[in-house]
Amino acid sequence: MEHSLGRFGDERLRKGGDFLLDRLITHGQSGVRVRPLGGSRAGEVRLGRFLRNPNVTPAEMVSTAAARTARRVEGEEILVIQDTTTLRDDGNQNSLNLHVAIAINARDGPDWCMPGSRATLAARGSTAANARSMKRKAAAG
Repeated sequence: MEHSLGRFGDERLRKGGDFLLDRLITHGQSGVRVRPLGGSRAGEVRLGRFLRNPNVTPAEMVSTAAARTARRVEGEEILVIQDTTTLRDDGNQNSLNLHVAIAINARDGPDWCMPGSRATLAARGSTAANARSMKRKAAAG
C-alpha cells in the first residue's frame, strides 16, 4: 500500500482512493476541484461518489500517510518542517487550518543554500548548525 490514500474498509474504496491520489499527483497543481481531477465525466462521478462515501474519512487518510512516512524514515535522522496555512477564516476566530509537515533526511537532505553561500550560526560561542551532531541540535532547542 505504498501509493494509497487508505483502505476505507473495502477494496473498491481503496482503488477509488488510489485513483484520487494518482490524479492529485499528476494534475493537482492546476487546482483541486473534482471536475478537472476526474479527467472525464466518469472520473468526476467516480471521485464524487468516493468523497461522499461515509467510510472515506480524513482520519484514515492521515493514518495511512503517517504509517507510510514512519516506514520510510525508520532508523533515519530527520528534520521535520511544519507550516500552518489558514484555508478559511470567518473573522470570528472560526477558521479552517491546514498543518503541513515535510520530513527531510538530516544527513542527505537538500542543500537549502544558494550555490556559493553557506548558512552559519552567528551566536556567541556556537558552531555552524551543519557541524553539530543531531543530539546537540536537539538539546539546543
